[in-house]
Amino acid sequence: MRKQQSGVMLLEALIAILIFSLGVLGIGGLQASAVAATRDAKISHRCRPAGEPDTSRADDDR
Repeated sequence: MRKQQSGVMLLEALIAILIFSLGVLGIGGLQASAVAATRDAKISHRCRPAGEPDTSRADDDR
């Protein structure tokens, strides 16, 4: 019975490494997406004309 169990631990370790690797790749993708969104927001903020009213603020008419 011990001989059959010898390969199971190695297989479990490989599966754990695979799952961990997928998680790290997912977090890396989210980080890249967040950096791109931040860059795009900075660019669009700089390109807005100076005379255009800021639509993100609350209206003073209320």
